[in-house]
Amino acid sequence: MDEEQFKELLGQNVKRLRKQKNMTQLQIADIIGIEPHNFNRIENGKSFPQIKTIVNMINYFNISASELFINQNDNSRIKHAINEILDKNPQKLKEFYNILLAITS
Repeated sequence: MDEEQFKELLGQNVKRLRKQKNMTQLQIADIIGIEPHNFNRIENGKSFPQIKTIVNMINYFNISASELFINQNDNSRIKHAINEILDKNPQKLKEFYNILLAITS
């Protein structure tokens, strides 16, 4: 997985979560405190959000951090391990992102 694929996966997960809440991009952008065009770029895999935005999304959607970054069809042990690490250490989110970029490039 390269950086572009990683951003696309994040965007797909954000879009899925938004649709589960039956909300528009504009509504979610307002709630998490970013411009609608920036939310659109995240959802379409064109940009990676700032850490503050990621934290706001995690809090709003009431999910574990890893749910934004993993393939929802993957039920592997890796998924479980990532969930545990990020749930216990949410401050490691940026470090986790950097590790993923390093191992996928």
